Amino acid sequence: MEKERIEWIDTLKFLGIFSIYLGHLGSIPNNIRSFVFSYHVPLFFLISGFFNKKIELKEYFLFIKDSFKKYMYPYYFFTLISLIYISIRNNSFSFNNFIYSITGIRNHVWGGLWFFSCLFIIKITYNLILAIFKNKFIVFIISIFLYVISMKYLPHIPRMNPKWVYNVDSAFFYIIFYSLGDILFDKFKNKFQSKYYIILYYIVYLF
Repeated sequence: MEKERIEWIDTLKFLGIFSIYLGHLGSIPNNIRSFVFSYHVPLFFLISGFFNKKIELKEYFLFIKDSFKKYMYPYYFFTLISLIYISIRNNSFSFNNFIYSITGIRNHVWGGLWFFSCLFIIKITYNLILAIFKNKFIVFIISIFLYVISMKYLPHIPRMNPKWVYNVDSAFFYIIFYSLGDILFDKFKNKFQSKYYIILYYIVYLF
């Protein structure tokens, strides 16, 4: 059975991907680059939160297993490909790159692969808290607390220079957007009947 597509979410995904592309153009003005970098990654975690499915606490370990397969199997598969490519390109094997690949730390793995491990950590953390408290707004308050910790109380800035395995420190920062997406989706899914609403909002905020 074919899943029903939601047009405005597909459009939002496209605009997020376009923002990633736009932010990495060499000739783009600095003010536009700064703007798109301020929201494009949080946007993807927000969209991911739209599709969160609530689980019961008794299902949690099975959920971890399924989530690991869904996110970390592709991560390690594409990481292996990137390691082989880099080794062939440089005509040498880097043990440091291998360790970075195992730990999955952002800025030390190929391209956007870090997103897989970070989203995995966010999903299992968010859904554990949700299964315990059974209230999305309580989870959102806890996510604010984690966000503040990531911004104020860690010796490094996870958003810029993460250091923890599987980007757990980055997950502290981004989980607030995932939580917000889970809360807002029920309010938004029937509000935006057309993709053109999203495009219009994007143009207004961009310029």
